Amino acid sequence: PWSEPSGIDALPAAPLWMQVYPNPVRTVVHITCRAPRRCTAMLRLYDSMGRLRKDYPSRTVDRGVQHWQLRLAGLEPGIYFLRMQTESGSLTRLIALH
Repeated sequence: PWSEPSGIDALPAAPLWMQVYPNPVRTVVHITCRAPRRCTAMLRLYDSMGRLRKDYPSRTVDRGVQHWQLRLAGLEPGIYFLRMQTESGSLTRLIALH
């Protein structure tokens, strides 16, 4: 027989999620992300041709919502893709740099 789950542990984990702002950006992009559990995140920035432009140091992401800032100084204006890779999955977001 089926029964209703009870307690916070019975709720499914929220999926990996990431938002970047402002967009377009000039020099610093703000990142808000949510991870379903503690994990290690790798952040990489690619240009519109798919070339790796910046490989940021890995960081530990605690379960829940995190906020970061990344400097984009030294990059040419254009379209970039920020990819976050974790054990829970990966996400890619477009960034327009002015």
